[in-house]
Amino acid sequence: SFEVPSCGSSEACIMASVYRAPKGDRLWYCNSIGKPCMGTCRDYKPMLAKLQELGSPRLPSMRNLVTPVLTAMQGQLSLDKRPKATTTRIDSGNAGSDPRLFLRYAIELFGSS
Repeated sequence: SFEVPSCGSSEACIMASVYRAPKGDRLWYCNSIGKPCMGTCRDYKPMLAKLQELGSPRLPSMRNLVTPVLTAMQGQLSLDKRPKATTTRIDSGNAGSDPRLFLRYAIELFGSS
């Protein structure tokens, strides 16, 4: 079930995020956010700024960068196999800084031949 979060008397409210799990059950999920913000139907800029401050949509989509980064490494290093991700972490950053993707990986140096 989902309850609409209260945002008091604010001009606008980021109510929820709706997303579909990229793997596994492929079901739709809804997260309650309930963050008050500025903005109107005529001016979405303050709402978009608030979404960016909350890390959306960049943080979830940063995980989608792992495969292209590892594939690029394979090409640049002329590897037979793509490196394998061992740890992935996203740092949401501090005020005024961009989020960062931290990726630990393993490269197989010995082939089967």
